[in-house]
Amino acid sequence: MLLAATLLLSRCGLVEYNFNNPFSGITETDSVGNVLNADSDDWRLISDPSPYSPSATIPEVRPAFPNPANNNRAVIFLRIRQDVNDIDIHILDRQEKQVQVIQKGFLPAGIYNFQWNLDDDAGNPLDNDIYRCEISFTQNGYHFTSYGDIKIQR
Repeated sequence: MLLAATLLLSRCGLVEYNFNNPFSGITETDSVGNVLNADSDDWRLISDPSPYSPSATIPEVRPAFPNPANNNRAVIFLRIRQDVNDIDIHILDRQEKQVQVIQKGFLPAGIYNFQWNLDDDAGNPLDNDIYRCEISFTQNGYHFTSYGDIKIQR
């Protein structure tokens, strides 16, 4: 898992970030996070301004697992090396409607495996489809954004 995840560690650079990209596919992962098939536009970490230079404090995002999600959960990995006050992790459907808030507000530095139960905010199971996880926060004056698509296949 570590080797596969290391190959897809977050990249910071001059990349135009567009949350409105059509859902183009998923990064397929197994139940422990090994990448089986990567989608090149998923799970990149982009900083604004770019590029972000202090490598010791660069956050890390890894592809959700398992993906497709079929056991009533998907795990979203995030490592932040400094406290952030404005983290926002949420799930969107294909119509770009927010269906679930995973985390919002303050988050201390640490390693997190956020569990998404594949339900909406009201507790209703979501249909088999592809959903988008969006992550955004500010650290040291840099705004970080990332997204990745998660397929529900019950």
